[in-house]
Amino acid sequence: MDGVKTRISLWDGVDCDDSPLIFGVKLVRESSEPNDQDDSLGILLISIHEVSTLCVHDLRTRLQKQVLSLPSDFVFCTVKGWPLSREQESQLKIKQIVTEERSILLKRKYEKPKVGIKGKDGQPIGFIFSDFSEQLNQSRQDVFEQVLSYKGICRNFQFLDPNGWPVSNQQETELTVMDILVGSCVTVDVKLEPSPKRDAEFSPPDRLPIKRLKGLRDLSFRSSKDVERQQSADTSNIGVTSSTAKQILISYVRAEAAEHAITLKEELSALGFSVYLDVHEISSGVDWQDSLNFAVSNCETFVPLVTHRYGETQWTNREVKLADVLGKFIIPVSFLETWPPRCLAIQFASTQYILWKPLDQLSPDMTWNHDIRKWDRKYIQMVAEQIGDRVKNLNMPTQDALERVPTLIKRKTILKSCACVTESNSQALTSDREGHPLIVVCLHPAEKEFGAQLKKFLETKNYDVWCTTELQIDYADSIPASQEACSQSLDDKQQLASLQRFQEKADEAGVILFVLSKAFAKSRTCQQQVFYCEHRKRVIPIQYEQFCMPGWMRMLIGTKGQETVSDETHKDALLCRLKRALDPTARESAGATMNEAKISCAVERLRQTLDIDTCVYIAGSTKFYNQSSEAICRSIGANLAALDMVTLVTGGFYGVGETIGRSFYEESQRLFYHHDTWHILPEYDTQDRTSQAQQNKDGTFQLINYGKTLFLGDSVRERETIVARAFNICILVEGGPGAAHEVVEFSWNDHIVIPVCCTGGAAGGSFNVPDKIFEIPRGVSVKNWSVLSDQSASPDRIGKTVAKIIQDLQNTMKADTSRELSSPKSMMPWATSLYSTKCRRNIQSCNQSIPQSDTSPQKQKTSLTRMNTLIL
Repeated sequence: MDGVKTRISLWDGVDCDDSPLIFGVKLVRESSEPNDQDDSLGILLISIHEVSTLCVHDLRTRLQKQVLSLPSDFVFCTVKGWPLSREQESQLKIKQIVTEERSILLKRKYEKPKVGIKGKDGQPIGFIFSDFSEQLNQSRQDVFEQVLSYKGICRNFQFLDPNGWPVSNQQETELTVMDILVGSCVTVDVKLEPSPKRDAEFSPPDRLPIKRLKGLRDLSFRSSKDVERQQSADTSNIGVTSSTAKQILISYVRAEAAEHAITLKEELSALGFSVYLDVHEISSGVDWQDSLNFAVSNCETFVPLVTHRYGETQWTNREVKLADVLGKFIIPVSFLETWPPRCLAIQFASTQYILWKPLDQLSPDMTWNHDIRKWDRKYIQMVAEQIGDRVKNLNMPTQDALERVPTLIKRKTILKSCACVTESNSQALTSDREGHPLIVVCLHPAEKEFGAQLKKFLETKNYDVWCTTELQIDYADSIPASQEACSQSLDDKQQLASLQRFQEKADEAGVILFVLSKAFAKSRTCQQQVFYCEHRKRVIPIQYEQFCMPGWMRMLIGTKGQETVSDETHKDALLCRLKRALDPTARESAGATMNEAKISCAVERLRQTLDIDTCVYIAGSTKFYNQSSEAICRSIGANLAALDMVTLVTGGFYGVGETIGRSFYEESQRLFYHHDTWHILPEYDTQDRTSQAQQNKDGTFQLINYGKTLFLGDSVRERETIVARAFNICILVEGGPGAAHEVVEFSWNDHIVIPVCCTGGAAGGSFNVPDKIFEIPRGVSVKNWSVLSDQSASPDRIGKTVAKIIQDLQNTMKADTSRELSSPKSMMPWATSLYSTKCRRNIQSCNQSIPQSDTSPQKQKTSLTRMNTLIL
């Protein structure tokens, strides 16, 4: 107590009555600089008697009343700056923590201590919140998630102990943060390679210029079909381009044309063009919309490899629409037997394309020559030369170009709802539609009477309304099972004119209304209209009747936010949404954006936790309906365990997932293989799923008693979206509506589904699963694929065949990765986000470099933003 007496003696001469004294309240700085002064928060009035008698804990109430700028949560500190616990507050008197300057020291309280992260050169990198007792292998995840991922640094770093000695991965499980802590900091060794020179044409600026606009006006675009676009002048305003560069972006479905895209890129590069492959996948810390925007916006020519699934996967769907909206010169390479593609018929109705092979090589009697998995080098060279000729014509005088390039349809339309496009965009012509706002109603002729009533109602509210039933067009009442089944070719001038009429009306409209019905879901024409409008326009879905939505409709429109005709208030609700959508002062809710960010974060956590390259996801029924399914599942699990590199992932449900997962786990243990078995479950689900999984009464789920369990997502549906984005391969056995939804998600994300067709259910084609899952993946033999449909095949044979298919797919993916890495510019040079997951895993030894700052002028970015729906 001698120290206390010394400090009290400083108050000699002060009246020892109840008169209040002034005490300063300071917030202790967390800076390591010794000369930095603490922040003054205010003063506290308290008597000398209370200083000696009251406990430190009693100060909290008084501080909250007298100091306005008090932190939301804090701890008291001693005169040396040491923090006190709540228990210690009740044991110490106020006089014991008052400094000689009559100050009371506080420190901001965090849930966990702040730990600084610095490089081995002593330069600060950031900080994390971590317990000092936490093992280093757990802190590694915190360092990457909280610091390195946002700086664009590879996660391949190494902790250093206080002597500067590297800590191995094995030692990380034995050491804690405290063991390597030096002055509230830990040191890491992050080896950064020199950043490659950035391409000004394809490099996004580090920070976009902030530009104030009086307001966004309605905009019209010069389409890719517009011959008066003056391509050279337009592209020169997008970025800093060279006079000789011919930037070409190749867009493709990875499952169908990855090898073709790489080979075509090589041939075009040999002709002297700068060629880049499309954005396939976005890694953490990089916004997919920014990456997609810069990739498409800054190319001069957009070359889609139109295979059967092109436009039906999330990336190709986004890319081709954005390219069209921005008026890019589009040169499709068609691998189809008929033109245009079934989902892009409206956009590509009048677009000139290049055949992947000469017409004489595609005659009906040469069916062997239609296998798009084999593209001879001589034909690739021929296509590259044709693309080169068209690209070279872009910078020629307009009249000369028109004579040499096939005639394109001239079309100038108004894209009223593309609010993301600013007035500074050189490719946008500002104009206003005269008269009342236009609303386009897309519906099937079976609901023509309802459409007429809706049109009459909206016209009384001062809207112009146009219904698609006014077109003279054939509304096919069946959607073909595949692109090959499409027999329609747009040789009919009346049919072509109708599609162009719809295109112009849709582009001019402020809002699109989809009247959803059974007939609408089955109509090929209605499907084409949805594919064209979604993501370009603000859309409002109207549910005309109850029906089972097919997968393509769920992916494009979603199951939420629909106005139901049977609801008595649906007209009032519709008017409210129309007014909001058309009001230029209204701003869309950030809910969809936040949900997208949340899902992306969960996907990234999966990628950081699991070795995605080796993962195989299991989907299927929670109960067995086929008498041989259970034996097949056990065989699949056991045979997968015999492979060298496989990580099995289930959804944590009973039935197929439980049987394959447990068989895989037990066989791995028996063989002494270190294969991981993971179960991905949602945090909770409001629906009662006790018959499907180990669910608690509060909706949460229990840990699985074998393997490892990871909880992601706030519902089963959200979990399904997350796993479909993350994993490349899915095995489907039987399956009901839930498994069918997972399959739709996997297909939409351009990932491979292996259906064991002989088990029936979704795997046999039920529940509206997409037909594309039954197509033979590249790298898999026809013989092995046919075993999956063989009802007479034994469970043992099916299990061995599935394992062989997995092995073949993994080898194919590794070969693609190796080939992509062998080409230094096969991806955009400014974003590692353009690498696939496989690429990122295989180049961890070569740490990702940080882009250097770029001071070159850039136009404000333009992107095709999410309107009223969200593509997953």
